[in-house]
Amino acid sequence: MCMMRRNNIGGFMAVIAVILLFTTTLAFSLVTAAAAADYGDSVYRRQMRIQVGENARSCLESVKVMAAKSFFWSGHIHLPEFGCNADIANDFNGHVNVSLTASLESISTSLEDAFSI
Repeated sequence: MCMMRRNNIGGFMAVIAVILLFTTTLAFSLVTAAAAADYGDSVYRRQMRIQVGENARSCLESVKVMAAKSFFWSGHIHLPEFGCNADIANDFNGHVNVSLTASLESISTSLEDAFSI
């Protein structure tokens, strides 16, 4: 009877060891997957920030060309190609102030510039 009891304890320990090994492996896999997803998201957001900055600069250059073509142009404009909204303040003495906001997928940036026509 004593031997039978030892065999049952050995099987129980083996089951516990397998469960602990499985749990540890699963936890490590989940932590690794979460870290990989976080890294991928940070890379994607960095690329989006770069793209929004380029869109804002392109929008500003387009607004400058538009302001140079039309001396009496002032007010608000939306350029959907660049995802930006620009406010133009023209004092009609050759000085133009531009304030614009560009956004793409919940990431936005703002630029301001003053120039002479």
